[in-house]
Amino acid sequence: PPAKAEANLDAILTRAGADGRPVLLAGIMARPTDPPAKQRAWAQLWPRLAERHDALLLENLYAPLIVLPLERQPEMIQSDGIHPTAKAVDLIVEDLGPKVAQLLSRITR
Repeated sequence: PPAKAEANLDAILTRAGADGRPVLLAGIMARPTDPPAKQRAWAQLWPRLAERHDALLLENLYAPLIVLPLERQPEMIQSDGIHPTAKAVDLIVEDLGPKVAQLLSRITR
């Protein structure tokens, strides 16, 4: 549930960001088949955590898959209906790259 995830992620981000280390939070959205209230709860979770921990935010790790034409989407998700295939991971990494570069720029030398 989103509330439990928030508590767990809050603890992780607190530890990860200790001593001023920069943090990148990559969120995920609820499934389109989830009730609207659950979808809202997940969508609101990521910006709230990012703000609380001064983390860079990539709101939806799966965003590059969602914008694909519907006929390409089945090849991007494994048979469990949740996890990305290797092709999808390539797209995700490409989308994540600029945020990682931004994170690296926050590191003081």
